[in-house]
Amino acid sequence: MSKSLDELSPKKLQELEVLTEQLLSTMKRTPLQHEPIFEELTRLEAQLSRIRRARFDDANPTFKS
Repeated sequence: MSKSLDELSPKKLQELEVLTEQLLSTMKRTPLQHEPIFEELTRLEAQLSRIRRARFDDANPTFKS
């Protein structure tokens, strides 16, 4: 899965990350937060975030957080 995520355009990666965060936020307010898919989506969101940050770091080597 990560290979195909790495190949997404920055715009698509951001869109997927935002939509995943919104879905997780909605699920947190329901009993669905206890379903296995919630854990999978949480891992997906974390992976998307790591890819986005890595791309930012690569594009901005002098940026210090």
